[in-house]
Amino acid sequence: MSDWFLNKIVRCSKCEKELWFSPEGYMLCGCADFSLNRISAKDIEHAFIETITDKLLNDDIFIGRITEATNAALGAAGNLSRKQVSQSLLDQYNKIFCSANHINKRKLALTLVKSIKIHPDLVLEIVYNEI
Repeated sequence: MSDWFLNKIVRCSKCEKELWFSPEGYMLCGCADFSLNRISAKDIEHAFIETITDKLLNDDIFIGRITEATNAALGAAGNLSRKQVSQSLLDQYNKIFCSANHINKRKLALTLVKSIKIHPDLVLEIVYNEI
């Protein structure tokens, strides 16, 4: 298995098959004349990380739920603001995604998303899990 944490998690929107990232960093899809064969695994993983952090940390409903749950878990000591929770999540995401530990990156990706598809125009379609 390659060291790319999205290996076999991303699906092709055209053929619906899991995409395999080669150890050299190429994304492989069986679709004829499909533009995915020209994009690198590094580019896909970078786009995924940017999308995840942008979507989740700018989603007021998500941040509100996490803030309420965090404050409830902390009991009387729980008085964190949405901004504090958002910054803490961003720090944790960055810590994991900037590390060399591909297993932790993969676990976080599988926790956050139900599915990831890539379209011929290289747009990622991400369906998020309810957290």
